[in-house]
Amino acid sequence: MTLLSVVYRLTVFEADSDSVPLTPAAGAPHSQEFKVISSGSVGGAFQPYITAAPVGKKDSFDPVTKNYTIGAIRIMLGDPKVGGVQLNRWVSAFVGDDLGAIKMKGLRAFIEESVDGGVTFSPFYVGDIKEFTLQNKVEWRIVIREDTDVQKSIKVFTGEPSASLLSGPDAYGNRRQMLPWGPDVLAQTGYGALKALPPPSGEWKLSRSPRNRIIEIDKDAGVNRIPGVILVSKPLLNQTPEIDDDDATKKETEGRIGPIVRVISGATVGRFYLTYLEVFADQNQLMMGYPISCDRLLLEPIEVGAFEHQPLSAITVGNNVIFQILTTEPPSEKFPTLINNVHPFVLLRDVIQGKWSALNPTTGQALFEGKVDIDETVFDGFIADKQFKNSRWRRTEEMEMKKFIKEFLQQYNLGYRMEPTASAGRAFSKFVPFSMDLPTTIGSVPTITTQEVRSTSPVSWKPGQNFLRFEMTFYEERVSDIADIRDGGDEGQSPYEGPDNPTLIKETPITDTIIQLGNLFGGDGVFKQNATGLRYFPSEIFVDLEFVNGIDLNFYRERMVRRLANKLQRENEFRFSRGPATIDLELERTGSTNDLKLGDFRILDVDFIPDPFTHVRGGARIVQCIEKSENGPTINFRFADSGQNVQRSAPVVNAFSQISATNTASGTIQTVKRERVETWFAITDQSTATRPAETSSLWEYQNSVIIPAGTTQSVAIGELPDGGRIWVRARSRVPSDEDLQLPSDFAFPPAHFDMGAALAAPTNLIISEITETTAKASWTPADVDVQTEVRLKPASSASFQRVAILYPGTNQYPLGGLSFAGSENPYTLGVRHVSAWRMAAGSEVTKTFSTVAGKPKCPTPRGIIFSLTGGIEDDQFRPLY
Repeated sequence: MTLLSVVYRLTVFEADSDSVPLTPAAGAPHSQEFKVISSGSVGGAFQPYITAAPVGKKDSFDPVTKNYTIGAIRIMLGDPKVGGVQLNRWVSAFVGDDLGAIKMKGLRAFIEESVDGGVTFSPFYVGDIKEFTLQNKVEWRIVIREDTDVQKSIKVFTGEPSASLLSGPDAYGNRRQMLPWGPDVLAQTGYGALKALPPPSGEWKLSRSPRNRIIEIDKDAGVNRIPGVILVSKPLLNQTPEIDDDDATKKETEGRIGPIVRVISGATVGRFYLTYLEVFADQNQLMMGYPISCDRLLLEPIEVGAFEHQPLSAITVGNNVIFQILTTEPPSEKFPTLINNVHPFVLLRDVIQGKWSALNPTTGQALFEGKVDIDETVFDGFIADKQFKNSRWRRTEEMEMKKFIKEFLQQYNLGYRMEPTASAGRAFSKFVPFSMDLPTTIGSVPTITTQEVRSTSPVSWKPGQNFLRFEMTFYEERVSDIADIRDGGDEGQSPYEGPDNPTLIKETPITDTIIQLGNLFGGDGVFKQNATGLRYFPSEIFVDLEFVNGIDLNFYRERMVRRLANKLQRENEFRFSRGPATIDLELERTGSTNDLKLGDFRILDVDFIPDPFTHVRGGARIVQCIEKSENGPTINFRFADSGQNVQRSAPVVNAFSQISATNTASGTIQTVKRERVETWFAITDQSTATRPAETSSLWEYQNSVIIPAGTTQSVAIGELPDGGRIWVRARSRVPSDEDLQLPSDFAFPPAHFDMGAALAAPTNLIISEITETTAKASWTPADVDVQTEVRLKPASSASFQRVAILYPGTNQYPLGGLSFAGSENPYTLGVRHVSAWRMAAGSEVTKTFSTVAGKPKCPTPRGIIFSLTGGIEDDQFRPLY
């Protein structure tokens, strides 16, 4: 064991800077930068005035509650005379500014560390000076604490996100619209079963007053069931005055109130106040139970200098425009923020970087965008991990960033630390997430031995609280029935008597519970995970894996959500069934302890920790750092005991094969001991001869089952596609009622197996009868015995939206609700066959087209039988022709 001799140096920066060193005010006894070091032999530009090594609690993380606490570091500085004058002191020269005000508190401070005698330095701590105290006549005490923005009360999901999340191929954000309800139709992002709807459109017209304009709704391209109008929700009606005259130009505005209308005309985008609505309700609507409708909007421009401000003259009178009506209220059940199909770590990254904070009303940029630094490399690694499936979020309230981070960490079994960093002359802390899952390999994990434990310090091993239940909550969503949001008025009542808070989407929490019978009398704790990002609509298809040849694998999203929820739940069960035991040690500063960070794993090979499995002391154990405190020459650590440094025995996996006429396969697995066995599968095309690498993202978690000792058990794998080559693997995990051990290596069956024949692509795809908003697609089916899927996307988008699943043999489909924007907005249509189970899709034929000027024609009636009747007595009728 070699003890490290550490050198520290400290830099204090000017106010509002993390790169410009502090210098004394004019007239001070010296003008040197505030740079000090603990060793005079390697100082250089640094003065040797650090009198004691940094001491204090740096940070800690609770693996159960996911609470992260940032501590404070204390450092002592000598205050020597300057120029031999008793009253002229080096540190004291920095206390005041040019006006004599105290300026040290709140300044940024950066501590660096060297373990090679001062040859090279690495970041040690970054924070703000919280205390600056004259400890005695010649010594100052400085207390530094990292106050990061992720710990502050920054509000997120307050309204629109940053513009970068609303457009482009990677866009996933949505504006919160009042009409039509649902996702941001201009971004072409749906939300589960809710597809992107065509935006309302209309003609930009003059009004009586030069202060406003009218949008008259397009009579031939209306939305929401009734041509030529838009349906008015009660919240919109309550927020916007009604034009009570048939001629909207006769109504003067009384001030800028109501929601915001975002108008697009060609390349011009402007925001306007919605000041009046012209609404009506005819007898047919009342009988059908629809809400009242609107065919004119009266608008005024927002304040000059505001985000997307445009004068009324910016859009030419007579132009056709498309528009959105956006709510200015905070997120709620009636107007939620909908976030669809995003990798969870992409969302976490964007939230931390402030892209979901409130927008600057002048620039439209998020106020806190770029205020928090992240470890890009670590995030890229998580984003590349396909085990984290694309998530869906429905935010019904604004929340503090730190609350969202805690919620996110809990559902995905994560922790984080703020790590000091220096780059391009800046000193800052970056957000670094880490997994709480047990490592699958320990080959590169350093070992801490008994010799590295401070011989005179106490040690502690404390068992945690047993958990009786592990609860995982995810969400089923349904689109509200029209009866829940439609007009409920009878004759004589207001034309709209519907609910005050119509909700387009209703959610039902689904809670799966694992009961630990072994803890029935030893604990009553409940480990809860609220997976707010795991959501599904009934019978929804989830497109996930991709074959080498481009064939997609389609899952029912519900099964994907349940499978992922079970995996996340089981990981916590493995680790914390009997509570996270903690180990407190004071360690010497060595190569394996000095660079140990929060979240890092170590092998702890000491001779005084009890082993619950062997019933004696000693034995190597896996531990994870959850707290670190600096103590001068030593370091105090708290570890989460993560079990024995023993690997389980791999199971024996026998051959798997397809169950006839199903999309399911089965095989048998044998174990020597009682094991919890995880099964995984990967899918490639049938020309692939080599099994995917163990680290490949193609591997999918299936489930885990308990197999009794010395037995062989049948295991099934479902949702396998036609035309795929299936690879299977399995590994043993410790049953949760035993002491933790590392999972086994993966075991594989003797060979792969194939699932049926791949589906061929339809041919001769033709797009015809194209208008501004409609088109007709026709094709030749390649297989008349399977269903056909029609998909559509803007040509610039990376992902398709499903339009329809058609009966076997169908060879055409009418497209509606398209947006007219000339050749600037082309679409790509895709047609492919899907299997009888709607799990696998064949190759796809695609064609790109653009909408063109021209109104859709009413189809010529065909196949109609006419009958003329004439009246006779008692209201009876008889045929005349």
